Amino acid sequence: MKTTNRTVMHLRLLTLYTDRPFCENGSDLRRTITASFSDIAVLHNHNGTGFDYRSPRVRYLVIDRVPYLISFDDGLEIVERIYRGQASLRCGQKVYQVTGTELQDIHDDAGICGDLYHYQSHTPWLALNEENYECYMKVSGTLERRAMLERIMAANMLALAKNVELDVQEKIMVKLLRFDEARLKAGQTPMLGFRAEFVTNFRIPAFIGVGKMVSKGFGLMKYVSAC
Repeated sequence: MKTTNRTVMHLRLLTLYTDRPFCENGSDLRRTITASFSDIAVLHNHNGTGFDYRSPRVRYLVIDRVPYLISFDDGLEIVERIYRGQASLRCGQKVYQVTGTELQDIHDDAGICGDLYHYQSHTPWLALNEENYECYMKVSGTLERRAMLERIMAANMLALAKNVELDVQEKIMVKLLRFDEARLKAGQTPMLGFRAEFVTNFRIPAFIGVGKMVSKGFGLMKYVSAC
């Protein structure tokens, strides 16, 4: 059932402690977890009939060389199985032994909650698809690029709201305070990301990213303060 403008999301955070710093990325973590639990479709964003086009219910994060899984909705129970059954993480030729796990339930606001919120990027935000990448490159002025990215960020937040059945009837406001381009690779594909700092009236739940490839840890925003 849809709620209007704001909701409280139930999230479950799984921390995997390893025998040495986890020097890999979210894509590597996703690959090793889905290989270990290939029978669980939601882990690789599929359902019983094919690809699940909703926002990924399980996301793979690496923060300060520590691997995490964040889940919500029908991903909540899945991470409990991993919590009990993941002994190691194999990434290519490297094997990390899991020395401990921690499971934490989080309840956090999402949507327009009546305040302004200050965020900054924790991981690069992948804002651009092929079409708007071309538009971005054609625009040379900083003000025009800033305005374009503000519109995209607002659209990303609206997409997040729709994927958690949140009906946002007020306008989502985004004011970019700073944005820096970040050249990176997703696998072998070069991509343009951004490290951004912004103020918005949309509350982003903890550990939930926005933009493209959020299941692999991109677009994670760090809450700074209410304004």
